[in-house]
Amino acid sequence: MLPEHERARLSKRLADIAEKAENGHLPFFKLMDALKLIAEGKLLDSNSWVNGKSFPLMINYNYSIRELLMSGSYSLVASTIDFPSFQPTAIGSQVVQVRLFHFSREIESQEILDAFQSASYRPITLFELLAFGMQYPKEQLISRIATFHSPENSPPEAFLLYGRFHQRSLGHYRAIGGMKWPKDSRFAVVKDEFKTF
Repeated sequence: MLPEHERARLSKRLADIAEKAENGHLPFFKLMDALKLIAEGKLLDSNSWVNGKSFPLMINYNYSIRELLMSGSYSLVASTIDFPSFQPTAIGSQVVQVRLFHFSREIESQEILDAFQSASYRPITLFELLAFGMQYPKEQLISRIATFHSPENSPPEAFLLYGRFHQRSLGHYRAIGGMKWPKDSRFAVVKDEFKTF
């Protein structure tokens, strides 16, 4: 039998999922996936997230993605990234609150995506990740910072900022289906109301 605090947590998660389904914000197949994860004890909630530190991030859409890349002064950049396809179409600027979460165990990419979607977060874009690297260059030297991208008709991919001994790098994983992330990995998100351009 589950301990009382686990029963309360499970009850809250079920109530959250039921509310989203009732309001039409959770498609049937997503609902079934969420229930399956709950049954397996894998669906995460905010109590499973560690160190959700928040950073104000100024996004200047007048930069090109190449300019952000150059401003980041990276020692190494993955050659597999198709940078032109990530150039935003917006102009001007806005400030968003980026949060960095990590989890208390090794975790698969899909679990992370499901957890963030259920809490109305989205992964930051590559453009936003590069803006973050430019404004907060020392953060990736503490531990890797990752974000996800889901191309149309393609499996999700991941981008990450990492570094060592003052050398900063930008990495890229093309296929992340069954990939497990170490528990010191951090994941950059914003609330869903900040739209992707």
